[in-house]
Amino acid sequence: MEEQWIREIQRKGSRTAADHLIRAHYDEIYHFVYRQTGHKEDAMDLTQSIFLAMLRALPTYRAERGAFRTCFTASPPTKSSTPAGDHT
Repeated sequence: MEEQWIREIQRKGSRTAADHLIRAHYDEIYHFVYRQTGHKEDAMDLTQSIFLAMLRALPTYRAERGAFRTCFTASPPTKSSTPAGDHT
């Protein structure tokens, strides 16, 4: 199903497919980020940034280069260059 959603996003810019893809991974990504930051608001901001980056990268995504899940969860972006724990 995931690959179908990706193709629909790539070919048609389908918002419905994007919504399905995000909902399928949101909780897992949010909980991972929350465990890393320990701050609800930071985790929410970073999770949003991760999904925006994922959607922006989808036009160049090719399944033959690697599974979506591997590509998607391999290196989540950081909020900023601020050292960990310094969220002022």
